[in-house]
Parts: sequence; C-alpha cells; structure tokens
Amino acid sequence: MSVIRRDMHQILDAFEKQKSFYLYTGRGPSSEAMHVGHLIPFIFTKWLQDVFDVPLVIQMTDDEKYLWKDLSLDECHRYAVENARDIIACGFDVNKTFIFSDLDYMGASPAFYRNVVKVQKHVTFNQVKGIFGFTDSDCIGKISFPAIQAAPSFSSSFPQIFGERTDVQCLIPCAIDQVRRSLFLFQINKHAFSGGKDTVEEHRKCGGNPDMDVSFMYLSFFLEDDDQLEKIRQDYSSGALLTGELKKCLIETLQPMIAAHQERRRLVTDEIVQQFMSPRKLHFNC
Repeated sequence: MSVIRRDMHQILDAFEKQKSFYLYTGRGPSSEAMHVGHLIPFIFTKWLQDVFDVPLVIQMTDDEKYLWKDLSLDECHRYAVENARDIIACGFDVNKTFIFSDLDYMGASPAFYRNVVKVQKHVTFNQVKGIFGFTDSDCIGKISFPAIQAAPSFSSSFPQIFGERTDVQCLIPCAIDQVRRSLFLFQINKHAFSGGKDTVEEHRKCGGNPDMDVSFMYLSFFLEDDDQLEKIRQDYSSGALLTGELKKCLIETLQPMIAAHQERRRLVTDEIVQQFMSPRKLHFNC
C-alpha cells in the first residue's frame, strides 16, 4: 500500500549482486504536526532502511508549500523543522539518514541545483501541464517545481554522501494520497470511510466490504498478527463484525503506537534535529 512497485525487481537484482542503492522520500510541511496517515510512508521507509541497511534522504519541500499555500517562507521552514521531529521519532538511523529543507539545501549545494536545471531543460511545459494539471494562471514556481522534486532521485545531487558516484540507484517509497489524507485518530469514528452497509440489519445480512473500508486498510498496515487480521476480514465480510466495532479495533491498535511515537518525539532535541539536517557523509557500503 505504501511503495511504488515499478521497477522494484531492478533494485532487488542489484541488491543480490551487492550493488548499492539508496532510499528517497519526502514530506510537504503544511502544519506543525503530522498525523498517523502522514507517518505511514515513513514507517515503511524505516522498515526498508533496516532490512536493506542503506542510506536515506528525506526532502522537506517547504518551498513547495510556500508556492501552493498562503504561508510565509518563515512559516514553511518552521513547519519543515517541526515535521522533521515527527519523522525522526519514527526511529531512523542518524548515521544513515539526511533530512533536508529545500529552502536551505538548494542554496548550499551546486550539485543539487545542476540536476534541477538538467531536469528543467528536458521537460516541456506541455508535459507538466498534462501530468499536474497546471494552467496558464499558475505561478512559474509551480511549473518548475517538479524538477526540484526529481533531483533527489539522482545520487549526484548528494556529493557529501556518494562522492563522485553517479550510478547509485534510488528506491522511492510513497503513499497513496487518497488513503493517506483521510484519517486523524480522533476522527476515526466520525469520518473514516466505511465499507459497511447503511443499516445494522443490512450489514448483518450482507456483510461489509473490507477492501474499500479505510479502517480495515489501516489495520492491514498496522496490525502485525496476520491471523487476527484475517479473522477481522472474515467477520466484517460476513456481517458478524459491525463498522463501529471495526473502527474500535483500529483505535485500540493505534493508541499505544501513537503514544509511543509522541514520547519519542518529546525526546527529539534541537541538537538532534540539527544533526539529521546537516549535510554530511553517511554510512554507505559501496
């Protein structure tokens, strides 16, 4: 649910041949705090980093939020730092993780900007209009921004990590926006989209559809007991488990995880944030 499967086999083949690759993901910081839906791709990314033991770069697109939102540059940058605290609290390895603000890093890395310009030269206005739906009324910053978001997928954008290596492959974990943006913990009971029927009687008779139920989608990610998850699926599909009961299962699963994350975030000091966000050599096996 949280990774681009396209060309995944290339990365796995490279890994089997002991060839290097790195991870790249990002966050558009539009508020001071991230909710559980925002954290899903980072939880998955941490798992990938742990399994493959590879470096990770995390792009904080504070410049993007300035272009799209009614926010000041200072606000966007502050949100980037605060969101970095949430990300760090997921447990990333500081020796293998570089979190960077576009507003800071773009001006400090000629290599990064060179890749931005290369992408800009090879992508036409018609192409970005077709992909992103830009119009003639959009500011030129929006139109050129996709090149900034593409640059971290090239290892040459990070000479402090990879030196002169330009051949290191990149794997990009990401989330499905429609699911990722639909859920705050305190809103599960009221707002989470349900695959259940309109009435209890109809649900008991016909059952629900777990494949289109947001609560079940989240359980499929967070609940580690596969047998329990399958029982929930069967009970919900048969009508034995009601929508409210399914949401209660999700809340009970998420509450201890969120409490643990909040405690870890509390321990993330300014010095730790600065360490993660400082350009530096990461532990990298060539």
